Amino acid sequence: MKIDKIYVACCKADFYLTKICVASIRYWNNSIPVYLLKDRSQGDFNTTELERAFNVFILPMKYQQLGAYGKLYPFIEENGSRIFVIDSDIVWIRDIIPELEVFSEDIIIQCDVPVDPEKEMNQWYFNTVNLYKHYNQYHYPGFLFNTGQFVCNTSSFSKEDFDETIHWKEKASPVFENTFLCEDQGILNYAVAKKTESSSVTYRHHNLFIWGYDPAINEIDIKQNNIPNHFPSLIHWFGNKTGLITGLPGSKILKFYDACYYSKIDNGRIKKNISGLCRVIKHPVAYLKTIIKKIINR
Repeated sequence: MKIDKIYVACCKADFYLTKICVASIRYWNNSIPVYLLKDRSQGDFNTTELERAFNVFILPMKYQQLGAYGKLYPFIEENGSRIFVIDSDIVWIRDIIPELEVFSEDIIIQCDVPVDPEKEMNQWYFNTVNLYKHYNQYHYPGFLFNTGQFVCNTSSFSKEDFDETIHWKEKASPVFENTFLCEDQGILNYAVAKKTESSSVTYRHHNLFIWGYDPAINEIDIKQNNIPNHFPSLIHWFGNKTGLITGLPGSKILKFYDACYYSKIDNGRIKKNISGLCRVIKHPVAYLKTIIKKIINR
């Protein structure tokens, strides 16, 4: 089933990764509409250059400061579109759209079936004591999923599916504090579990991504088109970042798409160097740690 558009969630702090993410999308697919879910809770930031150079749009949003809850905004505003939502700390290593359009299920996710679901839930998804206290209708569906990447048929969801978990407002907050972890992740896992149990949505497990911290990604060389077929189409660097590209595992891939981004920008080489220097100045300790680590590993 056709994917209508892509949404990339972004904020001021991770905008350097947003540029890389969008460059990777356009490296493989120039036609699919791409929209930014622009969160201004950490301050406003200028995306005009990105919009113009890569044919990207901003989704008009009622609320400007939703934090990570902004990733759920299309569920309440879209009207029947089939969308692909991704975080900014993701890159493509091939065009994923054709493989996703084979499927017709309401939501496509990469399911995780942990050995100890309770432990996993309490680490990444829910405070289960509070979850069962406030939402005793929840039943573990047999899987959990990272919400950094998913396809959704928005006609299968509505604002009402999230009203019991989120206060929709500027600087959105959960209805019950200390219940859902990782902001949108716990809430979307709860919503999907509830709707799959009632058979009101269908889901498909698909191998969407590999973690950016997996040493296996060192086999990938985008520039040389060396992309083993067994890899999924996305790489996801989930977790806290230093603000720097250098030092991240698989930084060669990130640097390739960073160069792709600035190759499309006027005075790109100068702007690339300035951007890198500004991040070093902003994160000097992280930069020094990276340099020390490189020296030790020689």
